Amino acid sequence: MPSLDDHFDALTKVRPPDAWPDLGERDPRQLVPPPPPIPRRIGVAALALTVAIAGLLFVSRAFTDRRPTAPASPAGNAPTSEPSTCKDSSTGPQPSGSTDAVYLAPYLAGGEGWYTRSSCPARAGDATVAWASTIPFETEHAAVAIPTNAIAALPPDGIVITVETVLSGYDPALGPFPFDLSGLRLADATKRPPNEEEPPGDYAVLEVYSEPALVRVYFGTPSASERLIDSAQRELDTLQLPPICPAPAQGGYGAELSKDQGALGDLVTVSGPMPFQREDGSYDTSGKTRMIAWWNVSEEDWPYLSSFSTVRPSPAVETSPLLRLGEGGGDSCSFSIRFTVPDVPSGDYPIVVLQEGSDSSAIEASLTFRVT
Repeated sequence: MPSLDDHFDALTKVRPPDAWPDLGERDPRQLVPPPPPIPRRIGVAALALTVAIAGLLFVSRAFTDRRPTAPASPAGNAPTSEPSTCKDSSTGPQPSGSTDAVYLAPYLAGGEGWYTRSSCPARAGDATVAWASTIPFETEHAAVAIPTNAIAALPPDGIVITVETVLSGYDPALGPFPFDLSGLRLADATKRPPNEEEPPGDYAVLEVYSEPALVRVYFGTPSASERLIDSAQRELDTLQLPPICPAPAQGGYGAELSKDQGALGDLVTVSGPMPFQREDGSYDTSGKTRMIAWWNVSEEDWPYLSSFSTVRPSPAVETSPLLRLGEGGGDSCSFSIRFTVPDVPSGDYPIVVLQEGSDSSAIEASLTFRVT
């Protein structure tokens, strides 16, 4: 189990991605055609320059930015987010130099007037971090755990919050969310001046450790008012720790079959890791997320499988029934669904694995099983 020393040792180990996320997915390049005419060459050169500049911007940012939310309208407004540089919806978590598994970052909601960032997933032994600030983040070195430029630029009423976790030392058998931070209070924090790892200045730091999170709150004044501390506490109350479950380093979470063909009555298992992270970076900690396996459903018809749908899809193979094979997951780092091959004609049948939470559904995997 990580100690406080492990957290401090990890301060310099928040790694940016070691390679472009899509290198492993690229196909071999086609044979080069004859040189284009001069005007076309100029256009291609301009495009290449644009791509190169975008690439430099990508490399310079190893964190996910979320800008302050606007005041809520009567209907409510979702936080405004910038696209993540760590992952996209098609490839899943991107590794920090790992081809096996990674650990996700903490999440701070970023209420009105707050900017937030979360680090990329980290390999075992390394830290992940989340930041919240009342001022925009400056460009920061990717391999640090605190936003030194933002801290140095804090006005007297400015606040920066940092949260660091190292989760790889915990046993996933404890369940995805074994820690309760509801009692994490700045009133219990230690007040100190800046140390040698932090930018010099006349400001105060409140530091508190509650397993497994090391929290530091920086104020732009050496004597923070009760109002500033209360503001920091409200943002800190939105903190969500990631699951202690390792996530796939490459690709989506997906699912796999214990075997992909069999005869009537054979036992088959669908299994895989449980996904808990929502699109905005927050986590479903309710324990209600489950995976549901369906037999003989076309991949494009998955929205109709949701419990929120009032339309039932048609079977993919018309001569065979659509069957609900079972469900698994919940408050666990992985899911496993066992089923018996049904009495259907020989042939290939699609199996769709649906992820369903308390307020949304998504397709997690589309598999094929051959009945012999």
